[in-house]
Amino acid sequence: ASGRLSAHRKCLLSRSLLSVASRCAQDGIALWSATLTNATTMSAPLLELWSRVGPIIARDFDNLLEVLQIIGGYMLLGRGAFMSLHARDVVSVLDGCLMEVKDRGKVAVADCAALLLEVFPAEGPALLEPLVVRMLQVLLANRELGDTVVTAFTLVCGRALSLNPQ
Repeated sequence: ASGRLSAHRKCLLSRSLLSVASRCAQDGIALWSATLTNATTMSAPLLELWSRVGPIIARDFDNLLEVLQIIGGYMLLGRGAFMSLHARDVVSVLDGCLMEVKDRGKVAVADCAALLLEVFPAEGPALLEPLVVRMLQVLLANRELGDTVVTAFTLVCGRALSLNPQ
């Protein structure tokens, strides 16, 4: 009986440790987002953290909304200097998430894309072309999308087309 109890305790301990690690990761992401929100300039340590965005999203989408806020923070704080280095990474993250998330995540991706178009009206449409094409494909595929998703996608596509009518 003690052998089964020991295995049971190990299982409970493992689950507890995973839960704590998950909360620590969420707390770390929240701290990262708050740091970006309150920073006045882009620092080298903040720029170094950027490389962690991909692995966080690749692991799962549990923190998608917070990660998209972080991406928005980098776009706003780092502006052209950040985007000249990482624009393709930003678009890759957005594009990679779009088809893998539910409606709320799709709207958040669209909001992040809209921010990119707002902050970078000259470069944004060309950068987001693959994402805009994918959004149009989703809209035209007549899938059962929520009204909020349809509105968000339509706004991003319309803004991209109006900024770059070619």
